[in-house]
Amino acid sequence: MNSNKIKKGLFDNNFALAIFSIIIAVAVWFTVSISQFPSKQITVDHIVLSTDLAGTIAEANGLSVINCDVEEVKVELLGKRTQVGNITSDNLVAYLDADNVTTSGTKKLSIKVKSSTGSTYEVKSIRPSTATVLLDKIETREFPVIPYLQNITYAEGMSLNYDEITCVPNKVKITGPSATLDTIDTCNAVLSKQRTLDQTLSIQNDELQLYTVDDALVDQSSLEFSSTSFNITIPVIRQKTVPLKVGISGTPNGFDQEKLLSRLKLSADSVVLASDNIQDEIPDELELGKIPLSDIDLNYTGTFQLSKVLPDELTNVSELENVIVSFDGSGLIKKTISIDPSKVEISNITDNSYTYSLVTQNLDVSVIGPEEIVNEITADDIKAEISFISASSVSANSTTEQYSANVNYTLNSAPSDAWLYSSGKVILQRVKNDEGTT
Repeated sequence: MNSNKIKKGLFDNNFALAIFSIIIAVAVWFTVSISQFPSKQITVDHIVLSTDLAGTIAEANGLSVINCDVEEVKVELLGKRTQVGNITSDNLVAYLDADNVTTSGTKKLSIKVKSSTGSTYEVKSIRPSTATVLLDKIETREFPVIPYLQNITYAEGMSLNYDEITCVPNKVKITGPSATLDTIDTCNAVLSKQRTLDQTLSIQNDELQLYTVDDALVDQSSLEFSSTSFNITIPVIRQKTVPLKVGISGTPNGFDQEKLLSRLKLSADSVVLASDNIQDEIPDELELGKIPLSDIDLNYTGTFQLSKVLPDELTNVSELENVIVSFDGSGLIKKTISIDPSKVEISNITDNSYTYSLVTQNLDVSVIGPEEIVNEITADDIKAEISFISASSVSANSTTEQYSANVNYTLNSAPSDAWLYSSGKVILQRVKNDEGTT
Protein backbone atom coordinates (compact mmCIF):
# COMPACT_ATOMS: atom_id res chain seq x y z
CA MET A 1 0.00 0.00 0.00
CA ASN A 2 2.68 2.47 1.02
CA SER A 3 4.85 1.24 -1.85
CA ASN A 4 2.19 2.20 -4.42
CA LYS A 5 1.80 5.67 -3.00
CA ILE A 6 5.51 6.21 -3.17
CA LYS A 7 5.63 5.15 -6.82
CA LYS A 8 2.73 7.39 -7.71
CA GLY A 9 4.34 10.38 -6.05
CA LEU A 10 7.55 9.84 -7.91
CA PHE A 11 5.67 9.61 -11.23
CA ASP A 12 3.80 12.87 -10.63
CA ASN A 13 6.99 14.66 -9.66
CA ASN A 14 8.81 13.43 -12.79
CA PHE A 15 5.95 14.54 -15.15
CA ALA A 16 5.85 18.00 -13.65
CA LEU A 17 9.57 18.20 -13.90
CA ALA A 18 9.43 17.27 -17.59
CA ILE A 19 6.89 20.00 -18.35
CA PHE A 20 8.93 22.52 -16.48
CA SER A 21 12.03 21.46 -18.37
CA ILE A 22 10.33 21.99 -21.73
CA ILE A 23 9.22 25.49 -20.75
CA ILE A 24 12.71 26.34 -19.60
CA ALA A 25 14.15 25.00 -22.88
CA VAL A 26 11.80 27.09 -25.04
CA ALA A 27 12.55 30.18 -23.03
CA VAL A 28 16.25 29.58 -23.35
CA TRP A 29 15.91 28.97 -27.12
CA PHE A 30 13.86 32.15 -27.55
CA THR A 31 16.37 34.15 -25.53
CA VAL A 32 19.28 32.77 -27.47
CA SER A 33 17.49 33.36 -30.81
CA ILE A 34 16.71 36.94 -29.93
CA SER A 35 20.23 37.61 -28.81
CA GLN A 36 21.94 35.75 -31.62
CA PHE A 37 19.45 36.55 -34.48
CA PRO A 38 17.58 39.80 -33.58
CA SER A 39 16.39 40.49 -37.20
CA LYS A 40 14.24 38.45 -39.52
CA GLN A 41 13.34 38.74 -43.24
CA ILE A 42 9.87 37.65 -44.26
CA THR A 43 7.92 37.45 -47.53
CA VAL A 44 4.26 38.52 -47.63
CA ASP A 45 2.17 38.13 -50.77
CA HIS A 46 -1.42 38.85 -51.90
CA ILE A 47 -1.34 42.40 -50.54
CA VAL A 48 -4.19 44.27 -52.19
CA LEU A 49 -3.09 47.48 -53.94
CA SER A 50 -5.26 50.43 -52.87
CA THR A 51 -6.10 52.99 -55.55
CA ASP A 52 -7.43 55.51 -53.04
CA LEU A 53 -5.68 58.84 -53.63
CA ALA A 54 -7.02 60.54 -50.47
CA GLY A 55 -4.64 63.14 -49.11
CA THR A 56 -2.44 63.24 -52.22
CA ILE A 57 -1.67 66.11 -54.58
CA ALA A 58 -3.46 64.10 -57.28
CA GLU A 59 -6.67 64.14 -55.23
CA ALA A 60 -6.23 67.86 -54.58
CA ASN A 61 -6.25 68.34 -58.36
CA GLY A 62 -9.53 66.44 -58.66
CA LEU A 63 -7.99 63.26 -60.07
CA SER A 64 -9.12 59.69 -59.49
CA VAL A 65 -7.83 56.31 -60.60
CA ILE A 66 -9.83 55.10 -63.57
CA ASN A 67 -7.78 52.01 -64.34
CA CYS A 68 -4.76 50.27 -62.84
CA ASP A 69 -2.87 47.26 -64.23
CA VAL A 70 -1.85 45.95 -60.77
CA GLU A 71 -4.21 44.41 -58.22
CA GLU A 72 -1.86 42.73 -55.70
CA VAL A 73 1.81 42.96 -54.70
CA LYS A 74 4.39 40.77 -52.95
CA VAL A 75 6.88 42.26 -50.48
CA GLU A 76 10.00 41.22 -48.61
CA LEU A 77 10.43 42.86 -45.21
CA LEU A 78 13.39 42.93 -42.83
CA GLY A 79 12.95 43.84 -39.19
CA LYS A 80 13.16 42.79 -35.60
CA ARG A 81 11.47 39.53 -34.91
CA THR A 82 9.20 41.25 -32.46
CA GLN A 83 8.09 43.66 -35.22
CA VAL A 84 7.72 41.43 -38.25
CA GLY A 85 6.87 38.13 -36.68
CA ASN A 86 3.12 38.63 -36.82
CA ILE A 87 2.84 40.63 -40.07
CA THR A 88 0.39 39.27 -42.67
CA SER A 89 -1.24 40.68 -45.80
CA ASP A 90 -4.15 41.80 -43.64
CA ASN A 91 -2.12 44.40 -41.75
CA LEU A 92 -0.13 45.73 -44.68
CA VAL A 93 -1.38 48.41 -47.08
CA ALA A 94 0.03 48.79 -50.62
CA TYR A 95 -0.64 52.18 -52.16
CA LEU A 96 0.30 54.40 -55.11
CA ASP A 97 2.76 57.27 -54.76
CA ALA A 98 0.73 60.08 -56.40
CA ASP A 99 2.13 63.05 -54.52
CA ASN A 100 3.72 64.57 -57.63
CA VAL A 101 0.81 64.00 -60.03
CA THR A 102 -1.13 67.09 -61.11
CA THR A 103 -2.54 66.21 -64.54
CA SER A 104 -4.77 63.51 -65.99
CA GLY A 105 -3.58 60.77 -68.33
CA THR A 106 -1.72 57.48 -68.17
CA LYS A 107 1.03 57.53 -65.54
CA LYS A 108 3.62 55.03 -64.26
CA LEU A 109 3.52 55.33 -60.46
CA SER A 110 5.68 53.75 -57.74
CA ILE A 111 4.05 51.37 -55.30
CA LYS A 112 4.70 51.74 -51.58
CA VAL A 113 3.80 49.64 -48.54
CA LYS A 114 2.94 50.66 -44.99
CA SER A 115 1.77 48.85 -41.86
CA SER A 116 -1.71 49.36 -40.56
CA THR A 117 -0.55 48.32 -37.01
CA GLY A 118 2.46 50.60 -36.60
CA SER A 119 5.12 47.90 -37.03
CA THR A 120 8.56 49.10 -38.14
CA TYR A 121 10.66 47.31 -40.75
CA GLU A 122 12.77 47.76 -43.82
CA VAL A 123 11.14 47.11 -47.17
CA LYS A 124 13.63 45.02 -49.11
CA SER A 125 11.51 44.65 -52.29
CA ILE A 126 8.07 45.18 -53.75
CA ARG A 127 6.99 43.15 -56.74
CA PRO A 128 5.80 44.69 -58.96
CA SER A 129 7.32 47.97 -57.86
CA THR A 130 5.32 50.19 -60.23
CA ALA A 131 1.82 50.31 -61.74
CA THR A 132 0.53 51.85 -64.94
CA VAL A 133 -2.43 53.98 -63.93
CA LEU A 134 -5.03 55.96 -65.89
CA LEU A 135 -5.94 59.13 -64.01
CA ASP A 136 -8.80 61.48 -64.82
CA LYS A 137 -11.26 63.88 -63.25
CA ILE A 138 -14.64 62.46 -62.26
CA GLU A 139 -17.53 64.67 -63.37
CA THR A 140 -21.31 64.54 -63.57
CA ARG A 141 -23.06 65.73 -66.72
CA GLU A 142 -26.65 65.67 -67.95
CA PHE A 143 -27.59 64.19 -71.33
CA PRO A 144 -30.92 64.06 -73.22
CA VAL A 145 -32.32 60.55 -73.61
CA ILE A 146 -33.59 59.53 -77.06
CA PRO A 147 -35.98 56.57 -77.52
CA TYR A 148 -34.47 54.06 -79.97
CA LEU A 149 -36.68 51.33 -81.44
CA GLN A 150 -34.49 48.54 -82.80
CA ASN A 151 -36.94 45.75 -83.57
CA ILE A 152 -40.38 47.36 -83.41
CA THR A 153 -42.81 46.62 -86.25
CA TYR A 154 -46.52 47.31 -86.58
CA ALA A 155 -49.50 45.27 -87.62
CA GLU A 156 -51.05 45.53 -91.06
CA GLY A 157 -53.01 48.73 -91.50
CA MET A 158 -51.11 50.38 -88.63
CA SER A 159 -48.15 52.74 -88.36
CA LEU A 160 -46.04 54.33 -85.66
CA ASN A 161 -46.40 58.04 -84.97
CA TYR A 162 -42.66 58.69 -84.63
CA ASP A 163 -43.13 62.41 -83.91
CA GLU A 164 -45.14 61.63 -80.78
CA ILE A 165 -42.88 58.96 -79.22
CA THR A 166 -41.98 60.05 -75.66
CA CYS A 167 -39.42 59.02 -73.07
CA VAL A 168 -39.83 59.65 -69.32
CA PRO A 169 -37.57 60.85 -67.86
CA ASN A 170 -36.07 62.47 -70.93
CA LYS A 171 -32.70 63.27 -69.34
CA VAL A 172 -30.07 61.30 -67.41
CA LYS A 173 -27.12 62.33 -65.24
CA ILE A 174 -23.96 60.39 -65.94
CA THR A 175 -20.95 60.37 -63.58
CA GLY A 176 -17.56 59.24 -64.80
CA PRO A 177 -14.15 60.23 -66.19
CA SER A 178 -14.28 63.50 -68.08
CA ALA A 179 -12.44 61.92 -71.03
CA THR A 180 -15.16 59.28 -71.34
CA LEU A 181 -17.97 61.82 -70.93
CA ASP A 182 -16.40 63.88 -73.72
CA THR A 183 -16.94 60.99 -76.16
CA ILE A 184 -20.70 60.72 -75.56
CA ASP A 185 -22.76 62.14 -78.42
CA THR A 186 -26.13 60.42 -77.93
CA CYS A 187 -27.79 58.51 -75.12
CA ASN A 188 -30.41 56.02 -76.33
CA ALA A 189 -33.10 54.25 -74.32
CA VAL A 190 -33.24 51.11 -76.43
CA LEU A 191 -36.07 48.69 -77.07
CA SER A 192 -34.11 45.76 -78.49
CA LYS A 193 -36.64 42.93 -78.21
CA GLN A 194 -38.79 41.99 -81.19
CA ARG A 195 -42.31 43.42 -80.86
CA THR A 196 -45.23 43.83 -83.29
CA LEU A 197 -47.67 46.55 -82.23
CA ASP A 198 -51.35 46.94 -83.06
CA GLN A 199 -52.07 49.60 -80.43
CA THR A 200 -50.29 52.31 -78.46
CA LEU A 201 -47.70 50.85 -76.08
CA SER A 202 -45.99 52.16 -72.92
CA ILE A 203 -43.01 50.06 -71.87
CA GLN A 204 -39.68 50.18 -70.03
CA ASN A 205 -36.53 50.27 -72.12
CA ASP A 206 -34.46 47.08 -72.43
CA GLU A 207 -31.10 48.82 -72.11
CA LEU A 208 -29.31 52.15 -72.23
CA GLN A 209 -26.73 52.64 -74.97
CA LEU A 210 -24.24 55.47 -75.42
CA TYR A 211 -22.79 56.38 -78.81
CA THR A 212 -19.98 58.58 -80.05
CA VAL A 213 -20.41 61.04 -82.90
CA ASP A 214 -19.12 58.26 -85.19
CA ASP A 215 -21.84 55.84 -83.96
CA ALA A 216 -19.39 53.73 -81.95
CA LEU A 217 -20.61 52.29 -78.64
CA VAL A 218 -19.15 53.95 -75.52
CA ASP A 219 -17.75 51.63 -72.82
CA GLN A 220 -19.93 52.11 -69.73
CA SER A 221 -17.74 50.20 -67.24
CA SER A 222 -16.42 53.39 -65.59
CA LEU A 223 -19.76 55.23 -65.59
CA GLU A 224 -22.60 55.62 -63.10
CA PHE A 225 -26.15 56.68 -64.05
CA SER A 226 -28.85 58.55 -62.18
CA SER A 227 -31.26 56.09 -63.81
CA THR A 228 -31.14 53.30 -66.37
CA SER A 229 -34.90 52.74 -66.51
CA PHE A 230 -37.02 54.87 -68.84
CA ASN A 231 -40.69 54.64 -69.81
CA ILE A 232 -41.19 54.82 -73.57
CA THR A 233 -44.63 55.52 -75.05
CA ILE A 234 -45.11 54.53 -78.71
CA PRO A 235 -48.31 55.85 -80.33
CA VAL A 236 -49.74 53.44 -82.91
CA ILE A 237 -52.01 54.88 -85.60
CA ARG A 238 -54.17 53.50 -88.42
CA GLN A 239 -52.84 54.14 -91.91
CA LYS A 240 -53.89 53.71 -95.52
CA THR A 241 -52.34 54.28 -98.92
CA VAL A 242 -54.66 56.76 -100.62
CA PRO A 243 -54.64 57.42 -104.40
CA LEU A 244 -54.30 61.06 -105.48
CA LYS A 245 -56.29 62.76 -108.21
CA VAL A 246 -57.22 66.14 -109.65
CA GLY A 247 -60.51 67.36 -111.10
CA ILE A 248 -61.43 69.72 -113.94
CA SER A 249 -63.82 72.64 -113.58
CA GLY A 250 -65.63 74.74 -116.15
CA THR A 251 -66.32 71.96 -118.63
CA PRO A 252 -69.38 72.33 -120.87
CA ASN A 253 -72.10 69.71 -121.12
CA GLY A 254 -71.02 66.72 -123.15
CA PHE A 255 -67.28 67.31 -122.62
CA ASP A 256 -65.30 64.10 -122.12
CA GLN A 257 -63.57 64.80 -118.79
CA GLU A 258 -62.22 61.28 -118.43
CA LYS A 259 -60.33 61.51 -121.71
CA LEU A 260 -58.75 64.80 -120.61
CA LEU A 261 -57.99 63.51 -117.10
CA SER A 262 -56.11 60.57 -118.60
CA ARG A 263 -53.67 63.10 -120.08
CA LEU A 264 -52.88 64.67 -116.70
CA LYS A 265 -49.83 63.07 -115.07
CA LEU A 266 -49.14 63.37 -111.33
CA SER A 267 -45.61 63.31 -109.88
CA ALA A 268 -46.98 61.11 -107.06
CA ASP A 269 -49.84 58.69 -107.53
CA SER A 270 -50.61 58.14 -103.84
CA VAL A 271 -49.89 59.20 -100.29
CA VAL A 272 -49.89 57.28 -97.01
CA LEU A 273 -52.33 58.85 -94.54
CA ALA A 274 -52.80 57.93 -90.90
CA SER A 275 -55.06 58.69 -87.96
CA ASP A 276 -54.57 58.06 -84.24
CA ASN A 277 -58.34 57.95 -83.76
CA ILE A 278 -60.05 54.79 -84.98
CA GLN A 279 -63.27 56.80 -85.43
CA ASP A 280 -61.72 59.06 -88.06
CA GLU A 281 -62.38 58.01 -91.62
CA ILE A 282 -59.44 57.84 -93.99
CA PRO A 283 -60.76 58.58 -97.51
CA ASP A 284 -60.41 56.07 -100.34
CA GLU A 285 -58.93 58.80 -102.55
CA LEU A 286 -57.83 62.41 -102.13
CA GLU A 287 -58.51 65.19 -104.64
CA LEU A 288 -55.73 67.78 -104.74
CA GLY A 289 -57.93 70.39 -106.39
CA LYS A 290 -59.68 71.29 -109.63
CA ILE A 291 -58.01 72.75 -112.70
CA PRO A 292 -60.11 75.21 -114.74
CA LEU A 293 -60.45 73.86 -118.27
CA SER A 294 -59.44 77.24 -119.70
CA ASP A 295 -56.08 77.02 -117.85
CA ILE A 296 -54.99 73.84 -119.58
CA ASP A 297 -52.51 74.54 -122.37
CA LEU A 298 -50.48 71.97 -124.28
CA ASN A 299 -47.52 72.57 -121.93
CA TYR A 300 -49.55 72.96 -118.72
CA THR A 301 -47.92 72.19 -115.36
CA GLY A 302 -49.28 72.99 -111.93
CA THR A 303 -48.18 72.40 -108.35
CA PHE A 304 -50.64 71.30 -105.66
CA GLN A 305 -49.94 71.27 -101.92
CA LEU A 306 -51.24 68.38 -99.86
CA SER A 307 -51.34 70.44 -96.67
CA LYS A 308 -54.07 72.64 -98.20
CA VAL A 309 -56.47 69.74 -98.75
CA LEU A 310 -55.52 67.31 -95.97
CA PRO A 311 -58.01 67.19 -93.04
CA ASP A 312 -56.51 68.22 -89.69
CA GLU A 313 -57.22 64.84 -88.09
CA LEU A 314 -55.08 62.98 -90.63
CA THR A 315 -51.30 62.65 -90.64
CA ASN A 316 -49.25 62.67 -93.82
CA VAL A 317 -47.01 59.67 -93.09
CA SER A 318 -45.31 59.95 -96.49
CA GLU A 319 -44.29 63.54 -95.67
CA LEU A 320 -45.21 64.38 -99.27
CA GLU A 321 -46.13 68.03 -99.72
CA ASN A 322 -45.92 69.15 -103.35
CA VAL A 323 -47.45 67.20 -106.24
CA ILE A 324 -46.72 68.42 -109.76
CA VAL A 325 -49.43 67.86 -112.37
CA SER A 326 -48.41 68.04 -116.03
CA PHE A 327 -50.42 67.71 -119.22
CA ASP A 328 -49.58 65.27 -122.00
CA GLY A 329 -50.56 67.09 -125.19
CA SER A 330 -49.30 64.50 -127.65
CA GLY A 331 -51.59 64.14 -130.70
CA LEU A 332 -53.27 67.51 -130.07
CA ILE A 333 -52.79 70.89 -131.73
CA LYS A 334 -53.40 74.51 -130.69
CA LYS A 335 -54.77 77.23 -132.95
CA THR A 336 -55.01 80.90 -132.03
CA ILE A 337 -58.18 82.80 -133.02
CA SER A 338 -58.66 86.58 -132.77
CA ILE A 339 -61.97 87.82 -131.37
CA ASP A 340 -63.64 91.08 -132.41
CA PRO A 341 -63.81 93.25 -129.22
CA SER A 342 -67.21 94.61 -130.32
CA LYS A 343 -68.63 91.11 -130.00
CA VAL A 344 -67.62 90.73 -126.35
CA GLU A 345 -70.69 90.76 -124.12
CA ILE A 346 -70.43 92.63 -120.80
CA SER A 347 -72.87 91.13 -118.28
CA ASN A 348 -73.86 91.73 -114.68
CA ILE A 349 -73.68 95.53 -115.02
CA THR A 350 -74.40 97.17 -111.68
CA ASP A 351 -74.94 100.79 -112.72
CA ASN A 352 -76.66 101.80 -115.96
CA SER A 353 -75.55 105.41 -115.62
CA TYR A 354 -72.25 104.40 -117.25
CA THR A 355 -71.31 103.36 -120.75
CA TYR A 356 -69.17 100.20 -120.77
CA SER A 357 -66.51 99.30 -123.37
CA LEU A 358 -63.26 97.39 -123.83
CA VAL A 359 -59.96 99.25 -123.81
CA THR A 360 -58.04 96.14 -124.84
CA GLN A 361 -58.44 95.60 -128.58
CA ASN A 362 -56.33 92.48 -129.15
CA LEU A 363 -58.32 89.50 -127.93
CA ASP A 364 -56.77 86.14 -128.72
CA VAL A 365 -58.01 82.76 -127.61
CA SER A 366 -56.52 79.34 -128.36
CA VAL A 367 -58.42 76.24 -129.40
CA ILE A 368 -56.85 72.95 -128.28
CA GLY A 369 -57.89 69.50 -129.42
CA PRO A 370 -57.54 66.95 -132.23
CA GLU A 371 -56.44 68.54 -135.51
CA GLU A 372 -59.55 67.54 -137.46
CA ILE A 373 -61.78 69.27 -134.92
CA VAL A 374 -59.65 72.36 -134.23
CA ASN A 375 -59.31 73.23 -137.92
CA GLU A 376 -63.09 73.47 -138.27
CA ILE A 377 -63.53 76.05 -135.47
CA THR A 378 -63.68 79.78 -136.33
CA ALA A 379 -64.29 83.01 -134.40
CA ASP A 380 -68.00 82.68 -135.15
CA ASP A 381 -68.08 79.51 -133.05
CA ILE A 382 -66.78 81.32 -129.96
CA LYS A 383 -68.74 83.37 -127.46
CA ALA A 384 -66.82 85.94 -125.32
CA GLU A 385 -68.30 87.36 -122.14
CA ILE A 386 -67.08 89.54 -119.26
CA SER A 387 -68.87 89.55 -115.91
CA PHE A 388 -68.51 93.07 -114.51
CA ILE A 389 -69.11 92.07 -110.89
CA SER A 390 -65.91 89.95 -111.00
CA ALA A 391 -63.78 92.83 -112.37
CA SER A 392 -61.33 94.67 -110.11
CA SER A 393 -60.79 98.44 -110.16
CA VAL A 394 -57.56 99.73 -111.69
CA SER A 395 -58.05 103.51 -111.86
CA ALA A 396 -60.79 106.10 -111.55
CA ASN A 397 -61.53 109.80 -111.89
CA SER A 398 -64.70 111.86 -111.79
CA THR A 399 -66.05 110.49 -115.06
CA THR A 400 -64.06 107.41 -116.08
CA GLU A 401 -63.21 104.17 -114.31
CA GLN A 402 -61.07 101.30 -115.55
CA TYR A 403 -61.18 97.69 -114.43
CA SER A 404 -59.18 94.52 -114.96
CA ALA A 405 -61.24 91.50 -115.90
CA ASN A 406 -61.11 87.98 -117.30
CA VAL A 407 -62.87 87.06 -120.51
CA ASN A 408 -64.91 83.89 -120.39
CA TYR A 409 -64.72 82.12 -123.76
CA THR A 410 -67.07 79.28 -124.69
CA LEU A 411 -67.70 77.27 -127.81
CA ASN A 412 -71.23 77.67 -129.12
CA SER A 413 -71.31 74.00 -130.05
CA ALA A 414 -68.88 72.30 -127.70
CA PRO A 415 -67.12 69.17 -129.00
CA SER A 416 -66.38 66.43 -126.52
CA ASP A 417 -62.58 66.69 -126.74
CA ALA A 418 -61.66 70.26 -127.74
CA TRP A 419 -61.54 73.33 -125.52
CA LEU A 420 -60.53 76.97 -125.34
CA TYR A 421 -57.41 78.22 -123.57
CA SER A 422 -56.84 81.83 -122.63
CA SER A 423 -54.42 83.71 -120.41
CA GLY A 424 -54.08 87.23 -119.16
CA LYS A 425 -56.66 89.88 -118.38
CA VAL A 426 -58.26 92.69 -120.37
CA ILE A 427 -58.94 96.30 -119.41
CA LEU A 428 -62.61 97.30 -119.20
CA GLN A 429 -63.74 100.90 -119.02
CA ARG A 430 -66.89 102.62 -117.97
CA VAL A 431 -67.60 106.32 -118.59
CA LYS A 432 -70.20 108.36 -116.74
CA ASN A 433 -73.07 109.30 -119.02
CA ASP A 434 -73.98 112.92 -119.43
CA GLU A 435 -76.73 113.97 -117.10
CA GLY A 436 -80.04 112.95 -118.63
CA THR A 437 -78.42 110.28 -120.84
CA THR A 438 -79.10 106.59 -120.19
